[in-house]
Amino acid sequence: MLLMILMLNFPVQGITFQEYYDFSQVLKNINEIDTALTFYHVAGAAIDKITLKHVAKTVAKVHLTEHLVNVVFSIFDENGKFLSGI
Repeated sequence: MLLMILMLNFPVQGITFQEYYDFSQVLKNINEIDTALTFYHVAGAAIDKITLKHVAKTVAKVHLTEHLVNVVFSIFDENGKFLSGI
């Protein structure tokens, strides 16, 4: 996985406290976010980075930075299709 992250050529950057807090709010609302993403999947829509940011903003009331979304996709996107197994 580390090799995959390095291959994406992200600038070396850590996670800020605000990004950590925002992601903790996403995890706090994970059941509602899972339901929203399931509706997207059932409707045949792709669950991409824009969708994840929109659902997080709508459900958890947080703004996920591009950097944080890239980190989440790097960790959980095993086959190039984020959350395709929903």
